[in-house]
Amino acid sequence: MPPTIRRFAIAWILIFCSVTVFFTLTFFYHHHEWQTLRLTGISDDTQTAYSVANSVQSSNVDIHHAQSSHPTKVLIVSAFYPLSKSKHPIESYKAWLNRFLQNIESPVYFFTTPAMEGLIRGCRANHPIFINTTFERAFDVPPLHGLEGEYEKMQAKDREGFRHSPELYSVWNAKPYFLDEAVRNVNTLIPFAQSDPSPPTFDYGFWVDAGSFREEHFYQRWPDAQRVEEVFEEGSQLTGTPQDELIFFPICTIPERGWKRWRESDGPVDFDFSEGTYLNHYSFILSKPADTGILGSFFGGSPKAISWYARTFYAQHDKYLANGIFVGKDQTVINAIMFLHANKFVSVWVGQPPYLLDTQPSLPPPISLSPPLASDSDAATAMTLLQRPRIYPPLSRIFLPPLSVPQTYCGPEWYHYEFFLASPSERSFMLALWGNIRDSKMRGAWWGRRGWSVASLPSSMQMAPTRKDGGGGDESVCPMKELMSIESLLKAQFGERWVPIRME
Repeated sequence: MPPTIRRFAIAWILIFCSVTVFFTLTFFYHHHEWQTLRLTGISDDTQTAYSVANSVQSSNVDIHHAQSSHPTKVLIVSAFYPLSKSKHPIESYKAWLNRFLQNIESPVYFFTTPAMEGLIRGCRANHPIFINTTFERAFDVPPLHGLEGEYEKMQAKDREGFRHSPELYSVWNAKPYFLDEAVRNVNTLIPFAQSDPSPPTFDYGFWVDAGSFREEHFYQRWPDAQRVEEVFEEGSQLTGTPQDELIFFPICTIPERGWKRWRESDGPVDFDFSEGTYLNHYSFILSKPADTGILGSFFGGSPKAISWYARTFYAQHDKYLANGIFVGKDQTVINAIMFLHANKFVSVWVGQPPYLLDTQPSLPPPISLSPPLASDSDAATAMTLLQRPRIYPPLSRIFLPPLSVPQTYCGPEWYHYEFFLASPSERSFMLALWGNIRDSKMRGAWWGRRGWSVASLPSSMQMAPTRKDGGGGDESVCPMKELMSIESLLKAQFGERWVPIRME
C-alpha cells in the first residue's frame, strides 16, 4: 500500500476512534452526572451563610409563635424495613438516611426492626426522634396481619409482578397505619417532651419515605410549620373542606379522560398519578424510578384527617381484596380514594399545564391520546398534549446533550414538594444552589467533573446572603407551583358535571 494512502487511512481511523471515545465518554457522563447531579460536600463559607440565614429565620419563627397562643407543630413519620430482595445496596440507603435524618431537625417518629435501630439512631445525631421497633416486618401491623397468603396469590395479577413482591406490597400498604399510629401516640412520648415542660401537641403529621432525600440539600426546619399552616388554610378556601379534614398529596400528572367512566366496582384506579417516567429539566426521559413515586412517598394532614384517611384506605383495601381484586400497589388504592373523596385532597403538581389554572382558558383542554379506560402507566403515552415532553430519539441522547445547555435546573421534579413546603430562607438557598449547578453546566464545566462538591462551585455561592429572607436565589427561574384541589383537577379533565360512581 502506498505511504500516502496508508497515512490517509490511519488518519481516518484515528479520527473515527477519537469521535467514538468522545461520544462514549459524553454518554456515560450524562447518564451518571446529569441524571442526578449529586453533591459530595458543602463548603464552610456556604454553611456559615446558611447558619446566619437560619438564625434570622429562627427569630422570625419565634416572633410568629409569640403572636400565636398555640404555635403550629409538625411531626415527620417514616420507616425502614429492609427487603429480602432490594433494588439498592444497603450503602445507598445509609447515604439517603443520613441526608434525611441528620439534616432535618423536625421531630421524627420512625418505625423499623430491632436490628436496624442502631443504624437509625446513629443517623439521627442529636435531633428528636422516637424509634418504634414493635413490628419485625410490615406484615405484622394489625391491618395486614395474616395476609401473606393473599398477597402471594395476588402477585400473579400484578402487571409489574416481575419486579414487585408481596413483601414490597406490605411495606407500601402499611404507610397509612404507620402515620396514624404515630400521630395518635406521639404526644405522650418522652423524647419530644424533654425540651418542653408540657407534652407537645402536633397539629400536622406527614409521612416521608426514608429515601426521599437523595441529594445534598439545605432543608433543616422542614417542613416549615408556618408554611404548612398557610397551605392548609389555602386548601380549605379552595375546597370548602375544613382545614382539619384535608390531606395533602403531591402528584405529577392526572388521569386520562377515559377514566371519567370509572366505577368503584371496577377496582383501584390503575393509572399512576405520579409513579410515571421521571422527566428532568433537559426535556428528555431518563428513567422510571418505580420505587420513588410521589403519590405515597409524601402525604399528611391533621391527626383527624390522618385517622379518616387510614380508616378509608383499609376499608377500600379490604373491600377490593375480598372481591379478588389486586391491591398490592398503594397508589392505585389511593387513586380510587381520591376519585371518591376528591374534595378532601389538595396537591401540588410541578407539571401543571396552564389551562388547569386559568378560570377562562384561551386554549381548550387537551384531547386524550389513549383509548378509554386505558390503564397503561407509561407517562409518555398517557400524557395529554400540553403535558407531553419532547422525547429525543436514542441517538440524540448521545449527540444532542453536548450541543445543548440546560437553561434551568430546579431540582428533581419528583421532590418539588420539599421546596414547596420549605421556609423562605431555605427555599432561597436551594435556588442559589440550583442556580450554581446550572451556571457551572452552562460554562462548560461538564467534562471530567465527577464527584464535584459545593466547595468547588463559583464564589457567588459562598457570598453572604443579600436578600431579606437570607438567601440569594432567583425565584423567577424556579417559581413555586400553586396549590391545587384534586376535585378541580379531575373536573377540569372529566367535565364539571363529573361525579364518581360508587359501589352499591
